[in-house]
Amino acid sequence: MIAWTVTASGGALSGQVLAPDAGRRGLFAEWRKALGLDEVTEIPSAGGTPVYLHARGVRNGIAVSVTATVFDDSEDSR
Repeated sequence: MIAWTVTASGGALSGQVLAPDAGRRGLFAEWRKALGLDEVTEIPSAGGTPVYLHARGVRNGIAVSVTATVFDDSEDSR
């Protein structure tokens, strides 16, 4: 599941992946690929978990971004 937010002032679309922890990283990757978002960052918290994922790009002149927070520290964060 993904929750989308549309901003009228900046003409942007942002989504937050809300899947169960175990599949969140995979769903994030699928959305990133489907939307053609090439700029991806992963920021680990001070303790290493959670890891914050963020992908962004421009589609047809609209800024699009997708984010996810991954709590399962057994997943590969690279």
